[in-house]
Formats: sequence, structure tokens, C-alpha cells
Amino acid sequence: MFCCCVMEFEGSWKKLLPLVEFAYNKNYHSNIKMASSEDLVIKDYLKATSNKKKPYAGLRRKDIEFQIGDKVFSKVSHWKKSMQLGRKGKLSPRLIGLYEVLERIGPMA
Repeated sequence: MFCCCVMEFEGSWKKLLPLVEFAYNKNYHSNIKMASSEDLVIKDYLKATSNKKKPYAGLRRKDIEFQIGDKVFSKVSHWKKSMQLGRKGKLSPRLIGLYEVLERIGPMA
């Protein structure tokens, strides 16, 4: 598009460059299924929302380090359906077992 603009408008293409940029950004792109300008607006909105929620993300989070011999529960992932524990829905267990830590690999593992 830029090459065509330069060839067509020879000496005055610098003045028309913002119009070409605008036309390109408003054009539908099949790889992202929207116009570039819409994509930028969505990215800006998501970034603003993320920045707004960052201060609240760690308020209830606790850094826990487990030691060898501690007893811990394991959280069950309902979304992956990795374990079927007999009950479905609200009554299915969220935590299983009471396991003893045998080896410490890292601060959380």
C-alpha cells in the first residue's frame, strides 16, 4: 500500500502518509479477524483493566514455605477433570488427602 502511494503521488506522498496509515488501520485483517485500530483499542482496554486490578491481586495471598514433615492438602482441579471422586457439582471435594511432605524441591514444591 505504501509503495503504491509513493508511486501514485510522487512528490506529495509525505502529506498523504497519515491518510494512508488511517486507511490501513481501518482495513479488516483476516489474521486477527478485525481492524488494527480495533485491536489496539482492545489491547489498551485490557492493559488498563489489568493495571487497575494489580494492587488488589496480592492482598490475600500468603507466601507459604513447606518444610519436610509438614502435613498438606492437595487442591483438586475441577476444570481438567483429572480425578473423578464420586461426587459432582457443589458437593465435590475441593481439597484431598492429608499428605506428608517427603522432599523439598523449591520454596513451593
